[in-house]
Amino acid sequence: HGLPIEQNIIKRLNEKKQTATDAEIRQMCRVEAGTWVEKQKEQFVRLGILGDWQKPYLTMNPRYEADEIRELARIFERGSIYRGEKPVYWCWALQTALAEAEIEYHPHKSPSIYVKFPVLPAKAWAQWSKPVSLVIWTTTPWTLPANVALAVHPDFVYEAFDAGTEILILARDLKDAVSNDTDLRLQGTGVTWRGSDLEHLKTSHPFLPRESVIVLGDHVTLDAGSGIVHTAPGHGQEDYLVGLKYKLPVLSPVDEKGQFTKDVQWPEWEGLNVFKANPRIIEHLRQTGHLLGFKEIEHSYPHCWRSKTPLIFRATPQWFLRMDGDKPSVRGMALNSFKDIRFYPAWGEQRFRAMIENRPDWCLSRQRIWGVPIPVFYCSECRKVVADPEIMRKVAAAMEQEDGIEAYFRHPPEHFMGPHRCGECGGKQFVRGKDILDVWFDSGTCFAAVQKREELLRFPADIYIEGSDQHRGWFQTSLLASIASSQQSPFKALVTHGFVLDPQGRKMSKSLGNVVDPADVNKRYGAEILRLWAASEDFGKDLGCSEENLKQISEVYRRFRNTFRFLLGNLYDFSVPKDILPVTRLHPLDRWAWARLQEIVGKVKMHFDNYDFHRAYQELNNYFTIDLSATYLDILKDRLYTWRADGEERRSSQTVLYEILHVSMRLLAPILSFL
Repeated sequence: HGLPIEQNIIKRLNEKKQTATDAEIRQMCRVEAGTWVEKQKEQFVRLGILGDWQKPYLTMNPRYEADEIRELARIFERGSIYRGEKPVYWCWALQTALAEAEIEYHPHKSPSIYVKFPVLPAKAWAQWSKPVSLVIWTTTPWTLPANVALAVHPDFVYEAFDAGTEILILARDLKDAVSNDTDLRLQGTGVTWRGSDLEHLKTSHPFLPRESVIVLGDHVTLDAGSGIVHTAPGHGQEDYLVGLKYKLPVLSPVDEKGQFTKDVQWPEWEGLNVFKANPRIIEHLRQTGHLLGFKEIEHSYPHCWRSKTPLIFRATPQWFLRMDGDKPSVRGMALNSFKDIRFYPAWGEQRFRAMIENRPDWCLSRQRIWGVPIPVFYCSECRKVVADPEIMRKVAAAMEQEDGIEAYFRHPPEHFMGPHRCGECGGKQFVRGKDILDVWFDSGTCFAAVQKREELLRFPADIYIEGSDQHRGWFQTSLLASIASSQQSPFKALVTHGFVLDPQGRKMSKSLGNVVDPADVNKRYGAEILRLWAASEDFGKDLGCSEENLKQISEVYRRFRNTFRFLLGNLYDFSVPKDILPVTRLHPLDRWAWARLQEIVGKVKMHFDNYDFHRAYQELNNYFTIDLSATYLDILKDRLYTWRADGEERRSSQTVLYEILHVSMRLLAPILSFL
């Protein structure tokens, strides 16, 4: 499931997407996904990756989809899921909410503006005989129509500054920064307040007939701006939390396409994309005299990982997994589980812990077509939601017995709900919910749909392995889903790998022409070279890969193969077990070689147990190069070629050669699966 597949289908349909039904789109998505599954399977098999390729687990299999719904029902039953209208990251290009794991940060140019909010009532500030205003700073002018408050820090000192024709109030410590940004000469008046003294005072919105109240917030900083934060609970997480405390209205006059609705209360802006509306809002502020300063800045800004468009915060009704509030809380249980999880490399624990500690509630719902539905129903009369775990289990049973998610959409609500009546108005008619689950919940519930289902697998799993970006993705969502459902981590250990870079340390990109395609490497060098290269590097770091690296690894691989050829070539007349000698009868040189082999076995197994594959590679490479090729095998040549064929000295050497061949093949087998 997920956006990439659905996007491909929508693009392919072009104008026909207007007439295609959701069921038709889902079927096309299923076929498209199946095509990519086969391609990936082919590549994985070629790379020598072991797996049950005849029966792979797919999140779009009916049984998997059903188990996912059963886990959702369990979490609902525990009271950890709620429906709320709060600001979430919203991709207006794809018209859906996004979770933390679906966000990338890229440089973005934004308008940086200072705006004044006149104090109310004006006569209460008549001591200066000049207009008095509080100064805010923002890089999102489009959120100003939703402003309902100004936030100050309770402990900061705020001062009234004389700007010539007016009095401006801002944080005392930011006076110079504001003066530089606005070209205003600010003269201190000596009149100061603690932020807490300003609480509940009122100001006038700069262009709407609305009051903006002053509230207190610990999120206000002195890092930039004026020390006074424009607050729109419908367009910011911290704003929303402050709004809950002060019971502020949640305004969000923006539709799913990122365009202003009529609720913006400014007809000229209605229908405008919010980013295109920024210049209009700034110009209006300039004309009305509320704009104190404006410039463009470049900063790191959240973007959609699929469409690459800048995101907005938008308040919409969504389903959330509650991180805090329950006793014990999901966050608390997740953090407590760390004591039973091993991290490879060790730095992964601190990174992962910080992300769990700081993440908001998990937005589970998406407004797309191709995905597992959230099986809730709404009263046709009063829109009261019915989120009943037992009804969800009926949906899951139908999905497993029939054709997966289509069963939910095919049957009318009463098929699952029976004689259910609305608890609010007594209504009997219901409509099904159309939201689908975040695809990270899809993959995050494999602990139930795969680990607990398959006889050869375990819960918790020995390890989960993925890239470092998955501390905020699959690692995190798997842990949270399992904790919320089963109060237990789905894994005993996390193995985290880095990314492949070019020799200059740059991210590989087709536009830069620096991509090393694994399929191309397979064709030119063979899969073994790629596997050996991967094992030779410290996977916990980002790795550089070039033609030179692959050529060097090819030489190492050739040495392994030539050594095995030498061993095999000198065992042509050696019969097992007839010709094997006990260790006590081995020649001193052979006994040294036998002991050295046991030492290597111990070290390599230790490195494998700790997932230090590059150290295992180094041990084996040094062993083949120094102990075998340059020392032991070189000394043995005369004895093997010229001494009596069935003599004890030659059989002594062959006994050790046989042991080296069989043991080293086993040591290398996890890396060189085709050798």
